[in-house]
Amino acid sequence: PTLLDPSEARAQIAANFGSQMAALRDVANYGSNLIVRAFVSSPRDMAAIVACYVFLKQIVAMVDAVHVLLSEGAGYASHLPARSAFEASLYLHYVIENDSERRAKRYYVADIREQKGWARKLIAGTPEAEELEELRKSIDVESFLGDPESTSVANSMLQDAARVLGQPELLAIDAEFDAIRRGRKRDVAWYALDGIPNIRQLAKHLGRLAEYETFYSRGSQAMHSGTYKDHVRFIDNQLHAIPIRHIMDFNHLIQSVLIVAVSSMRRVVERYRSGEINDLNRRYLTEWREAMMHTPTVNYKFNATGVI
Repeated sequence: PTLLDPSEARAQIAANFGSQMAALRDVANYGSNLIVRAFVSSPRDMAAIVACYVFLKQIVAMVDAVHVLLSEGAGYASHLPARSAFEASLYLHYVIENDSERRAKRYYVADIREQKGWARKLIAGTPEAEELEELRKSIDVESFLGDPESTSVANSMLQDAARVLGQPELLAIDAEFDAIRRGRKRDVAWYALDGIPNIRQLAKHLGRLAEYETFYSRGSQAMHSGTYKDHVRFIDNQLHAIPIRHIMDFNHLIQSVLIVAVSSMRRVVERYRSGEINDLNRRYLTEWREAMMHTPTVNYKFNATGVI
């Protein structure tokens, strides 16, 4: 109970952070509505599909996930969807920034090629299947190879991928991935076709390096168990375990996910619903900014029985 006490963390959230929870919920509601309205107002091309129904939808989904997790007191776990929201926000900004249709199609082709790779893992005799078999043997998991249903599904996926990538406007992009892949085992990221090698450089390109170093890096640290301080403290020769559900580091989390969401929604509104920009700015200033910028500070005190 000391390590996992959901009721205590939930009570702390309910007692102290009602306005922050309301802001998260309202931003998610606004964003989900914007997805549809923006697409209806768009040319309904690949850029609009990817911007609205992939990247903006991902951001809204992650805001909703942060709201759900924080409502249950899972502050530490909330850093993961917040990190995902930031990454999707970079992608959205990059697609909208310039050459939108081409960039969106590159994302689409990259995804189809990834699906092709997974399909080939299920077909006996392919290099991908042999690689998967070696991994399977190392963990003693039942093989998928030889299963008629799996093989049929895989072949259907490959046929569909070939049909899609054979379209003239996608054929050239598919060839770009082939050319840059060379001897690599895997494709490069879709934005790497523009010479941007990683997420950090993408953030730098977009002028969002400060957000990357603060928000995204913290999420990555949680994602990869990057610091023992997220889990234990050593005080006076005693080991103190941090509860699984807690609300430490809450302030920066709320600020980061709302900044990411609002800035992304603003870019979509500017692109597809420009007449609504004043309304969005008003909402931010009157309904969301106070909760985002003035989150109560959380102070924890350690004692011999754990964290309180």
